[in-house]
Amino acid sequence: MFELLEREKGRERSCTLPQLSHSRMATLEESWAKIRLQINSNTQAIKRPAVVLSAIESTLSSSSTSIEPPAYFLALLSTLDQLVQDPNSSKPLSEQRQLLEATLYLLSVLSPHLDPTTLRSKLSSTLATITPLYQSFEHQAPALKSLIQISQCLLSAAPQSTLEKDLQGARSCYAATLSLCADTRPKVRRRAQEAVQHVLKNPPPPGIQHPYADESAGWICQKLDDAIRGAKRGGKKEGGKEAETGSDESRAIALLTFTKNMGTAWPQSVRTLTS
Repeated sequence: MFELLEREKGRERSCTLPQLSHSRMATLEESWAKIRLQINSNTQAIKRPAVVLSAIESTLSSSSTSIEPPAYFLALLSTLDQLVQDPNSSKPLSEQRQLLEATLYLLSVLSPHLDPTTLRSKLSSTLATITPLYQSFEHQAPALKSLIQISQCLLSAAPQSTLEKDLQGARSCYAATLSLCADTRPKVRRRAQEAVQHVLKNPPPPGIQHPYADESAGWICQKLDDAIRGAKRGGKKEGGKEAETGSDESRAIALLTFTKNMGTAWPQSVRTLTS
């Protein structure tokens, strides 16, 4: 795969790309088409996803005339695993690091188009791989938004048993996503809140309440209380240090909106107390 990535850099695709065979994936093909157009971009951050996609499609098309979404999924996960295991991927300015971010972006584009069965087939291993990347990319908003999208899709497909028992995978990944719901960066915070809302509003059958609903409600209420207290301090922390009052106020407003939008996803115990 990495040899193909090197070969694809800097050159335009000269062959006819294989088409997705399933009509319902037209929107995914449109997304891929937009990415392919960036193969000659002068901006490396924009070009890299096109380079990775080109390499993957070159590999897959050698054994098939059409490429189904599950094939993209397996190929991208294989690429992700290789990059995560490469020591250079932890170096901020390395090429491997940039390719890792591009691979995450492609997975975030693909994930919403995968059926639950496909997502569940690699659920535990994928969650274990992406969860540590939240900390690794904590200062890079684009990568975080990709991770949030992937996590949303995986957690929404997870069965009840995985959500309850997979502490190092599902629970850790959800906790990482939930923690960003109070992030100071509005776009990251908003995307994390959308993901949490979607997960909690779609509990795995036959349950009517998500297994993470109670702990999520407790966390949200605590963060809301902290933000309100911070805003009321008028810019002073304990000890006389300056506080980011504007950030506290914006977080409080965002968390209030978040709680309102949760609707029936709130656990019954909390709805009873607040009614």
